[in-house]
Amino acid sequence: MVERGENIFLCAYSEYRSVYAELARKLKESRHARIHLYVNTAQDAAYYRDRYTDLFDTITEANSLYATSRLPVSDTARVISRARMYEDALGITINQLAVRDRHLGRGFAPGGYRHPRSRISEKSDYFQMINGFTDALDFWQREIDDKQPVLILNGNHLLCVIAKTKTIPVRILMNARYQNYYYWAHNDYLETPVLQRQFSNEPDSDDVLPFVQGRTGYLAIEEQLRQHRSYFNTIKKIFMMTLRSMYGHLRRYEKAKIYYWHENVAYLWRYCRIIRDMTSSRIPNLAMFKDMPFVFFPLSTEPERALQHLSPEYLFQLEAIITVARDLPAGVTLVVKEHFPAVGRRPRDFYNQITELKNVHFINMAERGLDVLKMARAVVTVSGSAGLEAAVLGKPVITFGRHNIYNVLPHVEVVNGMELLHDRIAEFCDPSFDQHAAARDGQRFLRALVKISFDLGAFTTVAPDKIEPEVIDVSFAALLDSLGWSDKNSAPSS
Repeated sequence: MVERGENIFLCAYSEYRSVYAELARKLKESRHARIHLYVNTAQDAAYYRDRYTDLFDTITEANSLYATSRLPVSDTARVISRARMYEDALGITINQLAVRDRHLGRGFAPGGYRHPRSRISEKSDYFQMINGFTDALDFWQREIDDKQPVLILNGNHLLCVIAKTKTIPVRILMNARYQNYYYWAHNDYLETPVLQRQFSNEPDSDDVLPFVQGRTGYLAIEEQLRQHRSYFNTIKKIFMMTLRSMYGHLRRYEKAKIYYWHENVAYLWRYCRIIRDMTSSRIPNLAMFKDMPFVFFPLSTEPERALQHLSPEYLFQLEAIITVARDLPAGVTLVVKEHFPAVGRRPRDFYNQITELKNVHFINMAERGLDVLKMARAVVTVSGSAGLEAAVLGKPVITFGRHNIYNVLPHVEVVNGMELLHDRIAEFCDPSFDQHAAARDGQRFLRALVKISFDLGAFTTVAPDKIEPEVIDVSFAALLDSLGWSDKNSAPSS
């Protein structure tokens, strides 16, 4: 049995692999920590062993969830008993854990019904799903009991749920969505109590920080349109996807076996067709709404971290649209914009159901979301980044998500019940709404966000292996500060 304080868990994440690896190296050097890396596949394990020789004390495949969920279950009573034990201990149901899983919980993504189906989703029944989750919880429980970690970096949801009950601190690197700033989130909802304290104490100032969107790693909208509208490019994508699938199967890569080939082909073809429809001249552009008061609803992708993961309490976009449309004042329109990654995943009649509402209109996907929200009276979202952008710019926001970091702002209404929604929408849509005060608060929030964040310089997830040493130093100092660790012997805080 190891002593508490010597071990640190790190869950691998390819987009930030160099950042986390270099931070692990500094923790190992400065605190003599033992770093335990957890990966999803044997291929991932081989990659880290080859690339980061002697950095990690152990590298473990933590993939029992999907492996076990495909095994037959003979004793269903035992499976249910184990599940109930965890539900009582953790204060969360197995079904709530499944909400965040795009395979076993795909039914909880009603707006992503045509997301490609996988072997895991199709070959696991209810009891197999429960068995998979309880087995995965068993795995993490054993790892924690055996190694007694003092810190968990980038923990997945199951690990974070257990860590919370044991008051083990969790830190997750999160893009602040402003320039290239990042902060250390304290839980897997990507919240940080430090931001709320900083915002409360942040004084008013005449200085104005220009709002510059963060680096997303996506192509520019124009480039996306050029690529995805083309049938020829779509055929090329299908051909290349087929080659990669064949190569992955020949090499027996686990990732190549997840989705069905025909599901991916159908998805790519739908993507092209719907992109052409949603960017056609039949769909109104922003200029057509110039003299029309409107509220903006940018759709989120389903299934996706930004919805099911960050807002498990409320994840019904179609219901939210209908509810807001019902409560809009006369003469105010709800403008809905589709999100590029969501195209091709929607149920067959999803768009038609929305257009049945006479005070709701789609806007052309070629329009920039930031330009649309600047013209809107208010923005409605569950947990999308448009809510942050609008809140910072002083636009009133109605959000159904309870964990957004910008929920602290007075011009952000968090919907916990529908009783007051009509009055709040009317207030936000009224021309007399004090947008100057909201913009001032938005600036206070942005300054607070910058102060609790750190700049990752030229780093981008497009090239995740390139990171400057001085950037690592800054992010490492911020990590230690968030934990209250000033030296090797200091005690961690949760």
